[in-house]
Amino acid sequence: MAQATAMRRLSAGAAFFAALAVAACSAPRQNVDLSTAPARTAAAPLIAVNEPVAPAPADGERIVVRGAAGDVYLLGGAQWADRATRLAQRRLIVALNAAGVAAVLPGAVVVAALRVDFQRFEIDAARETAVVDFTATLYDDRTGKAVARAQFSGAAPAPGVSAQGAAPALGAALDQAGARLAHWLRMRPRAPRRAAGD
Repeated sequence: MAQATAMRRLSAGAAFFAALAVAACSAPRQNVDLSTAPARTAAAPLIAVNEPVAPAPADGERIVVRGAAGDVYLLGGAQWADRATRLAQRRLIVALNAAGVAAVLPGAVVVAALRVDFQRFEIDAARETAVVDFTATLYDDRTGKAVARAQFSGAAPAPGVSAQGAAPALGAALDQAGARLAHWLRMRPRAPRRAAGD
């Protein structure tokens, strides 16, 4: 009798853990983003930040991880709430305004436009680090001609390469690169700046 009871308990336990495993495999990915508190912008002059360009699959809604051998895969358990490039655009605008550069989405009357081309926007699994590399090109909005170009990068710890830690780490790496971008823009002649007191 005792042996039969024990067997039933073992069977129930095995069924529980099997159901748990199935639930884990079929659980939907959590939506994550790069949101920060919105920053106020000066009335004028302004710089329009276009949606960045990134190589696939970093331009989509999945978080990209690069393995030690250079292989690329998509992180399980989480996905971006929008295209990664669109989220990065908004985060850069906030970072630029926080650093004193008046930046907005395209559509406003501006004096310059900024194009950002990502080479890397990913988690480096071997280093457990979020890595952001991009080229920024500044255009005169009146003539449409490129007037300056520079390379920027940022990195932040991403311990364990987890779904919970990947988005904040990439946000921190992007903020670091954005701060360097803002400094470069402020050093440009007639760079768009926030008005004093804004």
